[in-house]
Amino acid sequence: MKKLLKLTAILTVLLFINSCNREDFDADDFAQEEITNIILLVKDRDGGNVKTYNYAMGGNADPVINLTDGHTYDVETVFMNGNVNITNDIIAAKDEHFLVYRFSNSDIHLVRTDDAAATRTDGVKLGIKTLWMVTKASQGGSAKLVLKLIHGARAVADATTVVTSPGQYREFGQWSGGETDAEATFGIRQ
Repeated sequence: MKKLLKLTAILTVLLFINSCNREDFDADDFAQEEITNIILLVKDRDGGNVKTYNYAMGGNADPVINLTDGHTYDVETVFMNGNVNITNDIIAAKDEHFLVYRFSNSDIHLVRTDDAAATRTDGVKLGIKTLWMVTKASQGGSAKLVLKLIHGARAVADATTVVTSPGQYREFGQWSGGETDAEATFGIRQ
């Protein structure tokens, strides 16, 4: 009986140690703690400089993006881990990632403009580089963008969902399965 209890204890310890083994940990899995900042580089196509909007994970205030009705913007998303730009790491693992943009209380249309390097093997662009066509930056209420980096989705699509009630938002990108690696909220104003 003692031998059986001892053998059971040893097997339990071995199973516990094996379950904690991180060998199968995906190197491209960026935990929320590893992404410290999500930065949007926004350039008005009607001229002007690139404006930087920096969302700090765990920060106290959401940055507010200034947009002009009727203008079109080239926008690039940058992911940081401290002072290290990890955007290329996300692009290198493109089949494991997807960006979803949800604009609330605004009328903004988004087109993914990624090059081949940031296009998944299923043909869907990640959304690192986008084009924003602003009809109305703010439609009452508090206009905002919620940006999500999705990891490990079973399926993704460059499709748009429009919800008018309750609340109003337009979401660019659909996915099933997976988890959110990082999420940032940006205010929007005219």
